[in-house]
Amino acid sequence: MDDEALFRRMLNGGSALDDDPSLIHGIWPDTRLAYVNRAYERAGRARGLGPAWGLGARLMDAIPGPLVPFYEGLFVRSLRAKAPLAIDYHCHSPEEHRELRMHIYPIGEQAGLLMVHSLLVARPHHEPQGPSDMRYRNRATGLVVQCCQCRRVRRNTGEWDTVPEYIARMPSQTSHGLCAPCSIHLYGTFDAL
Repeated sequence: MDDEALFRRMLNGGSALDDDPSLIHGIWPDTRLAYVNRAYERAGRARGLGPAWGLGARLMDAIPGPLVPFYEGLFVRSLRAKAPLAIDYHCHSPEEHRELRMHIYPIGEQAGLLMVHSLLVARPHHEPQGPSDMRYRNRATGLVVQCCQCRRVRRNTGEWDTVPEYIARMPSQTSHGLCAPCSIHLYGTFDAL
């Protein structure tokens, strides 16, 4: 059984994650990439990323040198604690200001890590900050759906974003659900409603 098949088995198939719009990847404790979803593959192709970001590649080889000790320590802490961690980071382009949150979920008994990269902010450099409430309100019910585990908020498009303003103060008319990565982490499976 190859690495990706083995990692998928640990995720109970992982099919719910394959089509998730968040960038999702899994690594073994030695930081080799064991799983990537379709959004991760699309982003890699769009950015012209080569084999350093593909299955079997060591993630640390693709991270700039000064950041390697930080990420290695973060991954080791998550594996040892057997508890999810989250970290915010910036990934800007010349046209766009982007902030993301990486959720790190341990898989199995220190067998690997699943990482979910959720968009916090994406806006042209000249636009002001702040969430557009209507992006997150269900058009039919007016409710904002928030994951009861990681507190990400579901957009009308089905994507899940971390919205710091909604974590600090929950919006009115909020409903709760579970995003696919949290469902798999907590229950070992994800059944779409």
